[in-house]
Amino acid sequence: DDPDAGWRTRLTCGALLAEFAEPAPSASASEENAGLGGMSARDLRQLEATGGVVLVADEYTVEAFRIVKYEDSDLLRIFGTENAEAEIYSDAPAGPRFRGPEFNFNLRTNDIDTLHTQMRNRR
Repeated sequence: DDPDAGWRTRLTCGALLAEFAEPAPSASASEENAGLGGMSARDLRQLEATGGVVLVADEYTVEAFRIVKYEDSDLLRIFGTENAEAEIYSDAPAGPRFRGPEFNFNLRTNDIDTLHTQMRNRR
């Protein structure tokens, strides 16, 4: 796995707050005009998505009310609501599967921390 490859991810939500790192000084004029100054998902420092969040990545799907990724962390903090639990699932046999009111998902290891017990993804 190339750590600089970035995420292949689709995110749908009601509201999104994202903070990106400063663009590299070598960003070309065409990248500057692209709207993000030549930045990509790998330049993402932190993210907060709320309202009917569906995050689809390479191997898993997360459905939640709110997802937060904090700066310098490989964790997604995932929240449901009082009426609808958050869920993470995968079509892969060894992929992550969990449903609960709130939990953490480690993007590097695919471990799920249910805040009371940790579930390791067996590969």
